[in-house]
Amino acid sequence: MSAVTEQPGISPPWRERLRPRDEDHGGRTRGYRVETVILVLVALILSVATVYDVVRQVHINDRMHADLVSWRTITGRHGTHEIIEQDTKTYTTRDVVCGRTVSTPAAPALVCLIFQGPVKAGRRELTGGYFLLETGRRKTQVVDVPRHRYACFGDA
Repeated sequence: MSAVTEQPGISPPWRERLRPRDEDHGGRTRGYRVETVILVLVALILSVATVYDVVRQVHINDRMHADLVSWRTITGRHGTHEIIEQDTKTYTTRDVVCGRTVSTPAAPALVCLIFQGPVKAGRRELTGGYFLLETGRRKTQVVDVPRHRYACFGDA
């Protein structure tokens, strides 16, 4: 005989919870439906935001690659240490690409080109540029301020 003996007319509490109900509690089902709709809407919003963010990042990467290709085509130099500065304050498509060139007698210089607009055939439109003297405590440190720029043209 088991430790729990069933008496006639008395059932254990777990059996009461598993027994089908005679009447329907409509309020609970309505609550579950509202919860489900809200969760589906939240999931939809999150998935749309994720897709939007991925597409935006792909466009930014495409734009940066086009900037590098354009810089290398215009300067004729194929270095590996170009610097891309994006406009993160106003989120425009204006990017500045700087890279080493032949050193000047005064100091090593970078040529900085400003690209703006959409990517067309893997390249972007050049809207300006300038030369920038390398200054700073370390040889590789560059301070991009107007007083270190020279031979500016276009939007620079």
